[in-house]
Amino acid sequence: MSVDWESIQAASGSAASCPFVIDKLDSPRKEERIWAYRYLAGEVAPQGLLYPAAPYVAEEILVRLASWSSGGRVSGLRILEEIGKADAPADFTVNYHGSVIGLRLISKRVVESAMDMYDELLRSEDSQVRNATMSLLTVFTDRVSEAENLLTRFVANSGDSDERARASQAIEDLREWNSESDEYTSTVDPAWLKRAAAHKREKWEEIHDVSRRPRQTRMGRLRARLIDRLMGRGDS
Repeated sequence: MSVDWESIQAASGSAASCPFVIDKLDSPRKEERIWAYRYLAGEVAPQGLLYPAAPYVAEEILVRLASWSSGGRVSGLRILEEIGKADAPADFTVNYHGSVIGLRLISKRVVESAMDMYDELLRSEDSQVRNATMSLLTVFTDRVSEAENLLTRFVANSGDSDERARASQAIEDLREWNSESDEYTSTVDPAWLKRAAAHKREKWEEIHDVSRRPRQTRMGRLRARLIDRLMGRGDS
């Protein structure tokens, strides 16, 4: 199932640049990964406010995450965390693959849909990947018990006392996150968004090359299955 990124709203306007920048999350160059993270965070959740591009970006990252390097996985998990902890008023909706649904609801649903993958990432040989996964799980709100179960199992199975302590703290952070008020309080400074949009457009014009974004059939199939599960059209 294809995505018309040009028609999706991001903080700087169209989300047309997002697939290309998502590729950069797995760049072998650390500075490009950092830039891609900052760019995407500013496009989908500036100052904690979700934009309609958020669930689509989360979906795209989840489709690619398993095939990425450790550095790419850490960057992708950090973007998922930005989306997971961001918010939107209850009446903000998005057209997500033909269905109008609450922006906050679908953004969190997409981020929290990949429990099996997060379970695998907690067993990664790379400690940074494990830590990034733990951090992401602390902002879950819909599948809290499942997130806590993953972290609890990690505490029980880890042979590293420092990591057990971090996972135990993550459990406390998860509980605290969900004990706080759900009242939406984020605000966006229009002047800040205007400056950010200008900077993003300038950077995008500098590096954009459509020919470097070939469609990947396998990813398309993975994306379609993910969407079907999220929208209740496939197997649970």
